[in-house]
Amino acid sequence: MLTNPLERIRLQRAKKVLEAQQDQLRMQMRMEGEHKLRHDPYLQLQGSPRSSTAWIKLPPATYKGVPISAYPKTRDFWSSVDFTKLSTRQLRAAADLLGVDLDGKKVALIARLQDWVNAAAIEARRKQLERETRKRERIEASGGVFAFGNNFAGQLGLGHRNAMPVATEITALKGRKIVKVFAGFDGDYAFALAADGEMFGWGGNGSAPLGRPSVEAPDVNQEDGGHRDTSTFLLPNVIRSLRVEDIASIACSRTTGHVIALSSSGQCFGWGKNDFGELGLGHVRAPEAAGPQLVDGLKNYVVTSVGVGHCHSVVCTNGGQVYSFGAAWGGQLGVGDTKREGIKDKHLQVCFPSPTLVSFPTPVRIVQVACGAVHTGVVSSSGHLFTFGCGDGGRLGTPTSADVLVPTLVTALETEFVHSVCCSNWHTLCIAGPRQKSTASKMVGGWVYAFGTGLHGQLGLGKQKQALLPTRVQELVRRKIKCIDVKASSYHSVALAVDGTVFTWGRNSSGCLGRETPEGISWEPDVVADVKTWGYGPVASIACGNRFTLLLASPWTGITKGAYGAVQEMNDRRKMTDKMPEAWRVEDDDADL
Repeated sequence: MLTNPLERIRLQRAKKVLEAQQDQLRMQMRMEGEHKLRHDPYLQLQGSPRSSTAWIKLPPATYKGVPISAYPKTRDFWSSVDFTKLSTRQLRAAADLLGVDLDGKKVALIARLQDWVNAAAIEARRKQLERETRKRERIEASGGVFAFGNNFAGQLGLGHRNAMPVATEITALKGRKIVKVFAGFDGDYAFALAADGEMFGWGGNGSAPLGRPSVEAPDVNQEDGGHRDTSTFLLPNVIRSLRVEDIASIACSRTTGHVIALSSSGQCFGWGKNDFGELGLGHVRAPEAAGPQLVDGLKNYVVTSVGVGHCHSVVCTNGGQVYSFGAAWGGQLGVGDTKREGIKDKHLQVCFPSPTLVSFPTPVRIVQVACGAVHTGVVSSSGHLFTFGCGDGGRLGTPTSADVLVPTLVTALETEFVHSVCCSNWHTLCIAGPRQKSTASKMVGGWVYAFGTGLHGQLGLGKQKQALLPTRVQELVRRKIKCIDVKASSYHSVALAVDGTVFTWGRNSSGCLGRETPEGISWEPDVVADVKTWGYGPVASIACGNRFTLLLASPWTGITKGAYGAVQEMNDRRKMTDKMPEAWRVEDDDADL
């Protein structure tokens, strides 16, 4: 008996190692299937104890009379074998031949052999699913267009006519890489421009000037049943007549009015009503074709900005000149007169059907124009705002409410640098900031100013319903919100902040403000409910029509996601983020898998 504790510990450890080696040897002999333990009758006859045993070699496992080890190691052959009908010994022999793990019971062996046979198909399917997932992620990351408000004319593009009080994504535009949205301040239809130059239009209850030629009713007597236009104004449709023109922007106002599209090369195309020469075609007759018509009077100029009112249009060129055409009864053309001399017809007297140069009191270079119903606002390169047209209600931002026939400087903003202007029916909005020596201030936005009449709260000046002079929207100042864009409709207004936040105010008809308003009117700006979801960046473009609003959530790279190799890794991917990207873009190329 060992009395030394250290010796006892060493002996115990040696026994454990020996037992482990013996167990491993016995397990290996069982898995190889080459031997089997049984009682030897010969030893029993010699008087050996009953428990005496010996090892003998068994024949190899076979399948259809052929040793399994002789079969080929190809998936084509073993794919025709029904593993569920093989014995455990046959399964282990097949696993040993194919290099599959032998451990486990029969069910586990069958599963591993089936996975080996279908390994190529499983891997191909996994890669296909990953490609589809990445494609969906790129579609999500390409941005989204959200709409809310009235929808009776299909202006939300959702495929139905139900009003939406909260921002709802237009799924028909998902993956189209929309870069800008457009709507008229008094219209019930809208447009969206894609990165590839495609222009989409929807709404208008079937009567809006969407730029699509009219389609005749199909002749059911024809053999082919006649050609039928299957598009619907309830959903966005490509305006095929604009495909070859490379359109960069669109200006429109009312549903029964006209539209002017501006191409990237500076050419103007118009369609819709031409009762007062608002298309600039040189006459007041209806266009020969329903589709877009080139404005011949401007084909020798490079137009950079376009504005459209109810019955007039105003453009500016890259040289800073301003041309206007259409109705002039309120002075909205800025040509110094409301009638043409020598015209006997009273209707034609107020019409200027050809582009007419607008003269300014001092030499200026205009960079942006905007039209209201019967008034116009233009911004010079030096940051000065000029207005002309109907001054009723203070919409011109001047002390007088009389009509102004020529461009007049808005002196109340003379000390500010005006970045942009937006006109509507009864009020005007603009963005202005302090004048600085550097023009870099143009990129950081400015304060929102409002003037005109706001019976429905569209001025954003609290309960103040009229402002003859430009007045800074104090609620945005209090929140220290500088904006880069503003849009005005007949009854509400929208502003886009520098950080991509959207503010709305005015009458909340059909939920066009995108948020709850207990009184039905929001007299001061407030933020729209958050529309940030996974894959979307900040809002990059806004538009508002008659009782509805559009928001474009810009595309961005989102969260970097590597290829997943397991279900757990795929499930761990985050689908929501509040992180604001520094830049956004869309990756077009498929990932290499």
